[in-house]
Amino acid sequence: MTTDSTDSTDSTDSTGVRRVAIGADAYALPAEVVCADLTVDPAHGLSSDEVTRRAVISGANELEPAPRTSPVKLVRDAATEPFVILLIVAGVLAVLLGEVRDGLLILVALVPIVAADVVTEYRGERALEALREVSAPTARVRRDGLVADTFASGLVPGDIVLLRAGDIVPADLRVVRGDRLVIDRSVLTGESVPEPATRDPDPAGVPVASRH
Repeated sequence: MTTDSTDSTDSTDSTGVRRVAIGADAYALPAEVVCADLTVDPAHGLSSDEVTRRAVISGANELEPAPRTSPVKLVRDAATEPFVILLIVAGVLAVLLGEVRDGLLILVALVPIVAADVVTEYRGERALEALREVSAPTARVRRDGLVADTFASGLVPGDIVLLRAGDIVPADLRVVRGDRLVIDRSVLTGESVPEPATRDPDPAGVPVASRH
């Protein structure tokens, strides 16, 4: 059993609607603290009225499509990194000073550096696209004390999501309870072997791919 997303604080806007301000460090907090901050009881879930209010605040649970970067821009961005520019200047100066061989070696050495940067950026974009493609269309949630299926795009912070074997994780979740839970995180880590997921908080500042 998991609860959606991150820690929060409550406030009231001018219309009297309680607002939930979402942070990004739920992974580093105990599950009980996250549930308390999101004002949700895992055994009951959110009420329908609260789901409606939070949906207005947080919007749809969807990854925004990003325009694909052209190969020319990827190469230009990689070639204008400060370190790369420094090496280009060093290579050109070496050639101008008569050290043609050393200068050419420096410039040639830039090719794999720029290529590696381009490949890394390209793979990052592809990873985001892959996440978008495998996003779950539906999710099993507990609301008003009842379990039902709903569109994953309609999940809100604080929703109690129930995962079964083979389910696609439909959102950024914090594990509240799990029984021998393992997750396929290959899209993030590149590891083909599923990894165990725990309810224990991770250290603050841990990269997304290293969180459990």
